[in-house]
Order: sequence, then structure tokens, then C-alpha cells
Amino acid sequence: GIERFDVPGRTLREVFNAVRKEAPELYDRVVEDGEMRLDIAVAIDGNILEETGLYMDVSEDAEIYLVAPIGGGA
Repeated sequence: GIERFDVPGRTLREVFNAVRKEAPELYDRVVEDGEMRLDIAVAIDGNILEETGLYMDVSEDAEIYLVAPIGGGA
């Protein structure tokens, strides 16, 4: 099933740091060496990001999704 977390954060880095506290195993699957893994796509409010820099600002009510790479995985 889909896991959902309501976490605070003004940037993707803050959001994922909050996710790390809720689900460290999920964080470890998504972030590697302090950066987003390149084989995981991130969508905010239904739009897949071209770049997944963790410093990107996000709105308080944004819905952020992780999208498995084409061909499966994640």
C-alpha cells in the first residue's frame, strides 16, 4: 500500500528530514549521500520535478510523491 506522512518542511530537505524520523527505511531508499537518488523521481502536486534538488521550496500543503523509475524498482 501507499504510505502517507504529514510532515513539516519548507524545503524538500526539511520534508525528507522529517520523513527520516517517521520512516528511516524509506528515507534510506530515497536519499543517498545527502542527495536524492537519481533513479527516484519526485512529484509535487502531480508534477514530476525536472531536478530533485533538496533545497527546492515547497508549500505547506504540497503533496509530495515518490515515483518509481520506469521499468520498476524502488
